[in-house]
Amino acid sequence: MIDDLRAEIDRIDEKLIELMNRRASTALDIGRYKKKKGWRVTDEEREETVLDQVKELNDGPFSDKQMERIYWQLISETKEIQKEIQVEVDTDDSSDEAGSN
Repeated sequence: MIDDLRAEIDRIDEKLIELMNRRASTALDIGRYKKKKGWRVTDEEREETVLDQVKELNDGPFSDKQMERIYWQLISETKEIQKEIQVEVDTDDSSDEAGSN
């Protein structure tokens, strides 16, 4: 019984990791777009929208507060990889745009 439940958790974890990495890849695309537009990485309005949607979709057993904390961490990590791409883009463009930022 417990082995079956643990195997189910392993399968779910595999899907969660795949989905989180897909989300992060999409966030990287967003980060590249923001860089081209000269936009900041952080968009507080969008973050609030995401957190509101998460709470609306949540039907437990996690509480809304717990789910919000989980997603807040996911958003924070996503912003970190967007910042990394901003730096990579800056480095790639530095020969053309030195001092223009």
